[in-house]
Amino acid sequence: MEIEQYELKSNGHFSIVKDVYDKKQHPNQQGGLDKYIDVLDHDTGNINRVKLYKNTKGLRFKKDGSWYLSDFNKIYRYIPFQIDEIKQN
Repeated sequence: MEIEQYELKSNGHFSIVKDVYDKKQHPNQQGGLDKYIDVLDHDTGNINRVKLYKNTKGLRFKKDGSWYLSDFNKIYRYIPFQIDEIKQN
């Protein structure tokens, strides 16, 4: 059996799981679309959807700090697995 693995862009703290995509704003906000990416947090192993913000330095997201997409210049290999004990009756 071959184990799946993925090469992801990373900055050493987060890896990009899903590139930039548009998502409709909440109905009580202005009309339009916000930009998001999905990132893998290396500390927790969780995948989070994060909103992107644009300023003079480029696109960034806020999650335990401020992270610019231009800093995602490393490639990390991600090999997902989970081990569960199956109890027999």
